[in-house]
Amino acid sequence: MTDPGRGAPPALPARRVRLFRMILGVGLPALVLGGAEFVLRRRADAKGLYIGEAEAAHIASGSYFEPHGDPEILWINRRGQAWDPERRIDEHGLVRVRPITEAKPPGTVRVAVVGDSVGAAPYLAEDDRLSTQLEFRLAAALGKPVEAPNFCVNGYDAIQAARTVERRVPAFAPDAVLFVLCLNDTTVSRHPYTWFRPVAPPASHVLRAVTDGLGITVDGVDGRPWTPRGSPSEPGSASAWRAAWAADGAGVASVGAALDRMRAWSDASKVPVVVAVAPLVLADADTEGRAAGRAFADRASEMIRARGLRLVRLDRVADEIPFADLRIQATGDIFHVSARGARLAAEILAPELVSAVR
Repeated sequence: MTDPGRGAPPALPARRVRLFRMILGVGLPALVLGGAEFVLRRRADAKGLYIGEAEAAHIASGSYFEPHGDPEILWINRRGQAWDPERRIDEHGLVRVRPITEAKPPGTVRVAVVGDSVGAAPYLAEDDRLSTQLEFRLAAALGKPVEAPNFCVNGYDAIQAARTVERRVPAFAPDAVLFVLCLNDTTVSRHPYTWFRPVAPPASHVLRAVTDGLGITVDGVDGRPWTPRGSPSEPGSASAWRAAWAADGAGVASVGAALDRMRAWSDASKVPVVVAVAPLVLADADTEGRAAGRAFADRASEMIRARGLRLVRLDRVADEIPFADLRIQATGDIFHVSARGARLAAEILAPELVSAVR
């Protein structure tokens, strides 16, 4: 309130007003953006999202994986490690307890299994794993000894699976190959990928966060996003899933290239390749996410059929087993199935594999 005895206060000089407005108009937003950039960088550092080569090598040396000299394979299971008597990696880097040799015993049928952690299932006991369940079922159907060497490795994408078929599988002389295609194979698993091929951080975390939110770019490698952890219906994962299965995207192109290579290898070696499309493990109530997952599986199936490869859809695993009995963790895992799910998957796959090896 103005003192009537002293008159109105003097007005601020116009230059000072303009300076004050400039500080508010430019300085304050810059301060906010700078603060946001600092927070996002600290958050990325705390999560280990972007690390240097020395730190990556140190982490990799203590991990479940060891480096592989092939520039596409990058890593394999660390040979000789064991979690307990039922879960171990053998001397070949296979997820396997029972001994196996490279040379195939006479009269034995072999089905090599390739893919990521969905096929590896190192969290399951030996007899509960898909590869072992296939051994039991195929042996009963064929009346012969059957071995299913499990070449699957956590974090692999389709290109790594194809390169495994080309480079590691032939020494075991398989009669057929099973590729377990997970719907995240169009993406890149940040870990362990960045432990074996470190990725530089973005120039601006704020700009990347904004463009990711708008669906313009998605943080990842070579145009492919990092593997989303949540359902396609969740806001935090939806943009990554859309980018992963964009018809003209790098992710779909990488899966197509991998399938082309598997078909070429199959033609040259005269060994059939069966591709099993695994479903997402989502709650029945997540109708939007389940519909999106089925649409992704449809797209993958079209790509497989177009290349003349044998196709098996594993949708029944998620449709016939209650979600509570199918998931392996209380929350947060939409890819891996329980022992019950692995047994049903083997039951679904067995007829096609029997046909392939006869």
